[in-house]
Amino acid sequence: MVLSGGGAQGLAHIGVIKALEEREIPIDYIVGTSMGGAIGAMYASGMSVEEMIAYVSTEEYWRMSEGKVGSELRFYYREPLRDAGMLRLNVKKGAGLKVVLPTHYIDSEPLDWETMLGLAHSSLRCKENFDSLMIPFRCVAADVENKEEVVFRNGSISEAIRASMTYPFYIAPIRVNGKLFYDGGIYNNFPVDVLYNEFMPDVIIGSNVSQSTSQVDEGDVMSQLENLIVYRDNPSVNCDHWVNIELNVQGGTFDFQNAPEIVQLGYEQALKYLDKIAETTTVRRSRLELDAKREHFLKRPFPKSLTSLSVQGLSPKENEHLESSLLLGLKQMSLHHFEPRYYSFWKEPGISSVYPVVHPDSKDPNGYMLELRVKKSPPIQIALGGNFSSRSINTGMISVVQRPLKSFNFMWYGNSYFGRYYGSALLGIEYRNRSYRLPIGLSIEYCQNRWDYYRSVSAFFEDTKPSFVVNYDRYLKAQLRWASSQHSVVKFQTYAIDQRDLYYQTKQFLSVDTADVTHLEGWVNKLTWDYNSLNVIQYPTEGKRFMIQLKNVNGTELTVPGTTNLIRDSSLTHQNWQTFQVRGEGYFKVLKSFSLGYAFEGVHSNQKVFNNYVSSVIQQQSFNPIAESSTFFMNQFRGLTYAGAGIKGILQINSNLQCRVEAYQMNSYRYYAQDGFSKAVLNRDPMRNRIYSTSMVYQTLAGPLSLQLNYYERKAEPFSLMVHFGYILYNDSPRD
Repeated sequence: MVLSGGGAQGLAHIGVIKALEEREIPIDYIVGTSMGGAIGAMYASGMSVEEMIAYVSTEEYWRMSEGKVGSELRFYYREPLRDAGMLRLNVKKGAGLKVVLPTHYIDSEPLDWETMLGLAHSSLRCKENFDSLMIPFRCVAADVENKEEVVFRNGSISEAIRASMTYPFYIAPIRVNGKLFYDGGIYNNFPVDVLYNEFMPDVIIGSNVSQSTSQVDEGDVMSQLENLIVYRDNPSVNCDHWVNIELNVQGGTFDFQNAPEIVQLGYEQALKYLDKIAETTTVRRSRLELDAKREHFLKRPFPKSLTSLSVQGLSPKENEHLESSLLLGLKQMSLHHFEPRYYSFWKEPGISSVYPVVHPDSKDPNGYMLELRVKKSPPIQIALGGNFSSRSINTGMISVVQRPLKSFNFMWYGNSYFGRYYGSALLGIEYRNRSYRLPIGLSIEYCQNRWDYYRSVSAFFEDTKPSFVVNYDRYLKAQLRWASSQHSVVKFQTYAIDQRDLYYQTKQFLSVDTADVTHLEGWVNKLTWDYNSLNVIQYPTEGKRFMIQLKNVNGTELTVPGTTNLIRDSSLTHQNWQTFQVRGEGYFKVLKSFSLGYAFEGVHSNQKVFNNYVSSVIQQQSFNPIAESSTFFMNQFRGLTYAGAGIKGILQINSNLQCRVEAYQMNSYRYYAQDGFSKAVLNRDPMRNRIYSTSMVYQTLAGPLSLQLNYYERKAEPFSLMVHFGYILYNDSPRD
């Protein structure tokens, strides 16, 4: 049997095999390319049709095909620095600096680990000889350097499959024995000739989805790429008995979430060919005989103990150090117990990629070796991004991370946000240890932030109206953080701050009026526990996040009144207060495509009155349950003591498109109100305010694209219609 490539459409091969099994038509040899190779390898390695259908129908399989992992294998403390990056570029050093564009759409590490894990035992059972599998097997990959197809007959099965299904620009290519391999479909997408030359069978059955490839669309890059790489030359078949099952499976190359439907289509279309196939051979294999053959292969002895770890790709000293650190404290030597270390190691700063492969241990016939092929990140990484909106909150961003060539532990980083609403510049240095038992990070940052509220137009730098409130931050921060669990960190942060706020006491002011100015200089200390297993930065659909924070502010307030302030005298006051804050959100599935989410926040502060009402309100914590709400200065959603909660309904239309409906309520119990002379007075009358939001969100490769309609109670213009592309994010602030 020969199985063509075809991306997700190739899952139809499982349905074809199911139909052949039901008719008791035997399969003695299998050859495949790309997805055909992957399906062929699973079947040749002893997986039943039922097991294959169950496997490709799982959410874990769909995630893997998109380069994602579940929350149980995400490590919050290993995540890179958060910014609004949408395009990330690497810069290599050589004769000069060279910018290198990304080579792949998804991270292949989840695919690589799961493929290795699923095929490791079969690879060991057959002693890396593909003729010794339950069914003799071959797969085809493309050696692009020598411009030729390569047939894999031995070696690691997972490595051969990975080479065969390396779809250009979707998955990163790998090297096998020094050769760089891409998808076998480039040179031979339907390797009938390979099957005949390798095994000389009497009957050949082909399962071909190549003709299902989508039509070329000048507006669709993926359809162009698919038609460029899939080689469709009509196969020349020397075999006298040859039946080609042409499958018509519509859909995208990467629509793996439709796996059950695609398998069923393959099964239904294959039924039409069974009579013709049955005429070509009288040989039959009953289900009992097939099960006995499978059981005989699966009972074959093989090395069952992970006895050694080998790290390759770095200097001998670095390889040895990584081997020691990865194994330190490991409770049991097994792939299952090592799996979390693999995913944690992949996310370490300075690591570009990690490819796992299992081989028999040459020093121990009862064991096997796990080899990790590691690539360092280029020394300089640049990110470009920001937020591009129909409102006047457009912000561009550029960030740079630089790691010394001889160190995984240290890195310099910096970024700049530039726009009329938000601007920032940050420079920092961080040290992270390499421990997997107690990961610790130390960092020092210098940052300047600016938030400029009540701009009225949508360009980046134009200004047609004075701002009602402008907040400036300048701080030097030292931070110690350590991982309290896989998903949580404890942070202690101390800031030397210089805050300056410019504001008016009323929104009805003239261009000749001068603003009040409040300076706050001093120290801010925070102790924070932060748990995060959310799947994306903004608009998540799964996972949880909880935060508990205790903050102390100690400084000197200097306020110089402007022309709208009824208080005419400047004031110099010592300020010292504490704030306790707890916040959380989570998501859980109700139906396959529908999830519910919740959010809550509670704050209590003993902040004292500042010189006037507006300066007092500025220092209060704000309730911002949706991204857009942080871009407004709304007095009614600020307070000293409040509790807020909300519920979210999320309809997942497909893997990238979602519809969200959200409702929140904030109950304020202590907050500052304004008297008749610009003064702030403490108000304990309970006040309720609500926020409603409905949005369509499409998660693109670069970032979220959102169309949303939001409602803010007691806002002068309560409705806000906004389209934005990118991330509404900010650098850290001592005000948070």
